[in-house]
Amino acid sequence: GLSALDPLSAAPDPRWRGTRVHKLFEDWVRGGATREGFETELAALRDDAALDGLARAFWLPRIEPALRWAAERVWDAEGRAPLAVEAQGEITLDGVTLHGKADRIDRDGDGHLTIVDYKSGGAPSAKAAYEKLDNQLGLLGLIAREGGMKGIEAAPVAGLEYWSLRPDRRAGGVGKVST
Repeated sequence: GLSALDPLSAAPDPRWRGTRVHKLFEDWVRGGATREGFETELAALRDDAALDGLARAFWLPRIEPALRWAAERVWDAEGRAPLAVEAQGEITLDGVTLHGKADRIDRDGDGHLTIVDYKSGGAPSAKAAYEKLDNQLGLLGLIAREGGMKGIEAAPVAGLEYWSLRPDRRAGGVGKVST
């Protein structure tokens, strides 16, 4: 009943690319989210032995502007700073245990939290969130607000953001925040 393993020569697939992008941001934020640290992480991505020639020629040039866009959003955010990455959380409400992991949690100057979820593809639509078909960030916000995130005190949640790290062709730019 086991699935066949991918061939050893398989090229990086979308899942691998998403995981690798998350690792870049995780390592960068844990290292202090500096400009120098970002360049170091970007160089490590470029040198990753798992990237084949096609990924180096086509994927990297397309994703790098979006990675830089996301890093600049952190540097330019006044009074807001990354607090935690890959933050695990859990709470029990009415006998039901809810758990999740936030890609990043920021704290603003007023002590409020923002939950950030990186998407190497598109973010869920506003309609899906409104119709409660995609409630990932709402769940993570509830856990954070109630003090269920490891190492983070309970605080009001000011924002729930999906950061899409792909070109926003309609807006003519790279990256997009959906709240």
